[in-house]
Amino acid sequence: MSLKKLNMLVLIFFFYLPLFSQREMIKEIEFFSQKMIHPDSVLAKFQKENDLVIGYATYNEAWGRPLFYRLIARKNKKWKAYEYITKSYAKVNIDSNGKQTVEPFFFVTSFDITSDFIDSFLVVFKQQKIWKLKCDKTKDFLFVHCTHLLKVKFDPCSISDGMSVGSLIMTKNYVNASSFYAPEYYEYECCPGNPDRKRFLATISPIEQLFKKISQKE
Repeated sequence: MSLKKLNMLVLIFFFYLPLFSQREMIKEIEFFSQKMIHPDSVLAKFQKENDLVIGYATYNEAWGRPLFYRLIARKNKKWKAYEYITKSYAKVNIDSNGKQTVEPFFFVTSFDITSDFIDSFLVVFKQQKIWKLKCDKTKDFLFVHCTHLLKVKFDPCSISDGMSVGSLIMTKNYVNASSFYAPEYYEYECCPGNPDRKRFLATISPIEQLFKKISQKE
């Protein structure tokens, strides 16, 4: 084989290696996920239009705050970031002519993201493998609470107004989700050390930081 042909084969190998790696990752994610189309119509649309969706949602029942999703999605090798906020009611507007218009129950905003962020995030994502978290994903597609304390009768860290945070990973036909109640409070203030919760926070933290940077630019 000539040196020119050998160099060409090496270039082809390194060109397709990341793509192959992501395909293998998606296969592993699906193995640990539930085969389903997300019941939320907006998320189902994201699922249909993208090859991979990764993100998290926040929700606070105590304060009546709506679901707030922050997601990154890959479509045809390109990545974008999205904020998706649900609302509990529709707002009706009436113009000067008496014509009524109804605002949607949700907002979706998209943002461009750099390949540098994706490269660094995917390293963390592949290392932490949160799609393997030992939560019962069959009971609820989002808010299954991994326990923060094991085999205790009394929870010394009990709070009633914390924020639930749920991870969400979707491929074309599979959904993987897990969640923790007030994960930062329990990990950093009360009872640190839950390995699942640490992996969970390590994965969603880069996405959280990404959106903080986005909001600072606006």
